[in-house]
Amino acid sequence: MKTLAIIFDLWDTLGTKNISISKTIADKFGFEGNYIFQKKYENAVQLKKWENLEEMSKNLLTALDVAETKENIDFTAKVFQTGIDNSVLYPGMEELLKKLNKNYILAILTNTTNFESSAPVKWGVDDIFKENFFSWQIGSLKPAEQNYKIIFQKLKIKPAEAIFIDDAQENVDAAKRLGIQAIKFQDVGQLENELFELNIVKR
Repeated sequence: MKTLAIIFDLWDTLGTKNISISKTIADKFGFEGNYIFQKKYENAVQLKKWENLEEMSKNLLTALDVAETKENIDFTAKVFQTGIDNSVLYPGMEELLKKLNKNYILAILTNTTNFESSAPVKWGVDDIFKENFFSWQIGSLKPAEQNYKIIFQKLKIKPAEAIFIDDAQENVDAAKRLGIQAIKFQDVGQLENELFELNIVKR
């Protein structure tokens, strides 16, 4: 079946915050930055729209059972702000996106906060994407099936007509279970090579 759409994860796929926010917070408050912690982190901050970073930080501290002192709130909010301020698109990604945009529908599907989801605008590539599917809008996190299915409904495509690109293996696996062709992102060069092998881009 012909590929019609290419769906990208945002963080550590299109670009980077140049800081691991969850690890920085885990280290600060004495947690192991493991899978369980990561899920607590995502559920606490990525499932709704927050009015400000302080409110979001308080909710995260509550979820982690960490005291909501001014010092802790300020630290957490500053870490999030650092990630937003320092975020960059990966070198070579804009050129690749522009190539793909000539022949395919491009969209973003990502677990992120409403503040961090402004990154494509900051990077000047937001107009390349037809649709953005953010966890805080959907109210659900990858790898839940509904996150992928909403793309099919909105873009009016079948799973076999999409390619999904993500740095997390569990999200790639979830896409594949639904019949989506999926690529685990490592770097821009590797991604371009795999898309070339699929006859999606030309050299």
